[in-house]
Amino acid sequence: MVEYGIAKISDWLSRYSSTRFLLVGVVQFILDLAVFCIIYFTLEQVVAANILGRLTGVAVGLYLHKKYTFKEGAANGNTHVQSAKFVFWWVATTLLTSSFLVWIERGQFDYHEVVLISSKMIFEVVVVGISFFVYKYWVYR
Repeated sequence: MVEYGIAKISDWLSRYSSTRFLLVGVVQFILDLAVFCIIYFTLEQVVAANILGRLTGVAVGLYLHKKYTFKEGAANGNTHVQSAKFVFWWVATTLLTSSFLVWIERGQFDYHEVVLISSKMIFEVVVVGISFFVYKYWVYR
């Protein structure tokens, strides 16, 4: 019974790139947020914290997305072109998230840290939703 359940889950994961994307994204999100919080609460530098957090996530994501999430498309493409597209998208989204977080940080909010971290989490979820389609149809095509 357990073998059947594990085989079924494995089949399901291998069939749907969106599920694999979500699982890799959760790992990236946790790493990104952890590094962001450590750097922000240590140095109180929101841009440095965001960049280092996102760098940690992207280092893991580039490998895992190519190896597991979009392996069919990634195997057929030029690795240098895919990497360049991936980096371009990462830089664009990092500039957007950093600008947004600086704007939030400069605002006059009660519970400043809670608003900042909540805003980062919400913004990253939106970026992840858009990124799935960017990666699937542009980067790993």
